[in-house]
Amino acid sequence: MSQTVEATTVPPRPEEPRAARAYTVFETYCARCHQTGRLERPLASGGLSNILSIAEVARDPVLVRPGLPDASRLYDVLETRHSPLDVFSGSVGGSEPGSDDIESVRGWIRDLKPAAQACSPRQPVRPADVEKMMRDAQHLERDQGPDVRFISLVHLYNACATPQEMTAYAQALNKLMNSLSWAAEPVKLTPLDAAGTVLSFRLAQFGWDAQRWDLIERAYPPALIHAVADDVAHIAATKVAIVNGDCYWLALERQHDQDLLWLAVAVGNSNFAREFYDRRFNNRLYANRRRFITQYVSEFPLPDPAHALSKEIIALAKQIYRSMPSADADSAARTVDARVHEGFGLTGA
Repeated sequence: MSQTVEATTVPPRPEEPRAARAYTVFETYCARCHQTGRLERPLASGGLSNILSIAEVARDPVLVRPGLPDASRLYDVLETRHSPLDVFSGSVGGSEPGSDDIESVRGWIRDLKPAAQACSPRQPVRPADVEKMMRDAQHLERDQGPDVRFISLVHLYNACATPQEMTAYAQALNKLMNSLSWAAEPVKLTPLDAAGTVLSFRLAQFGWDAQRWDLIERAYPPALIHAVADDVAHIAATKVAIVNGDCYWLALERQHDQDLLWLAVAVGNSNFAREFYDRRFNNRLYANRRRFITQYVSEFPLPDPAHALSKEIIALAKQIYRSMPSADADSAARTVDARVHEGFGLTGA
């Protein structure tokens, strides 16, 4: 009896130079655990099995944010020395990615265009679509229209989130909202389309009122405010009728200390913060993800804001915000990382 075994085809090396260099890094350090056809041991946790399919990896919003390597999970696990786990754990011999290897992956992500994550044949949800959903929900509630508020997952859907991921996001939001509720009974958010890109609720359902929502409005980052049609804003009687469902933000107790926010953002996005978290808390989710939630973030230290070094960090953070994504922003981010360490009397990022 004969048996035919079909060989698994490994994706070929791309021709584009930056993608080719990233391919070499993944082939050398990652494929043995994350590429079907190259596995030397059972598939690693997380389920990633196509690391050498550069085009597919670039389209995965969980792994890659085009133009933003520091916001990309794939770069983070390399840069913070969490992969390859078998090498770092000492379970096998071998070398870890060097600085040039990691910089190759960074450069590849930095040069990716947002179009790399187009979700063909899916049509993106446009602002006009969101306004129509909000307007219809307000009219459906009639006299209670002013009590209706909205949560958006549009940006996640437009970034190619799968139906399963959208369902998981909605479940997480329902759990979060009910943990903040003052009502006696649990409440389910109302999805306004089949994909669950926008969800609605009434303040009264959670035991809230307009004054309590005003606290959210005052703390909500201006850069994330959704511009909506005048008639929708008029009924809601607030300039923040809809908020992003995955937003974490910092709020000042003293509004005149705006530079403290820039300092906090700089520290929170530095390698120092990751190192501090790992030494102080070391609480990880699946796929080794850190849990940057309030109970941990609130304990992150800040250097003296009056110190000259802190003022330099603040100025650099503002520069990064104005110029990203760009090579200048990447260079400034590396400088910030070094300055944050210096601010705490440490050396080396």
